[in-house]
Amino acid sequence: MASVVGEVLIWGGESEVLIDGIEEFARRFEKGYGAKGGGRVSTVVTRGAAHMEPILELALGYKGDSGTGGAKVVADWARAKL
Repeated sequence: MASVVGEVLIWGGESEVLIDGIEEFARRFEKGYGAKGGGRVSTVVTRGAAHMEPILELALGYKGDSGTGGAKVVADWARAKL
């Protein structure tokens, strides 16, 4: 897969109900993905954020320092890849 997609972002919120599973998935994914073709995995856990927060921040029009910044993390990562 790393030959098709060179880099992957895994995002989770610190206040996420599923954060333990997200972090475990990230560890396993990074171990397998990076070892089989040199793909890079960035895992980011945003302090105070919860499930669906980046989408809600965009939908509600949060700007600047409002919200937790989850949407900014995802947008900045995607912008850096374009």
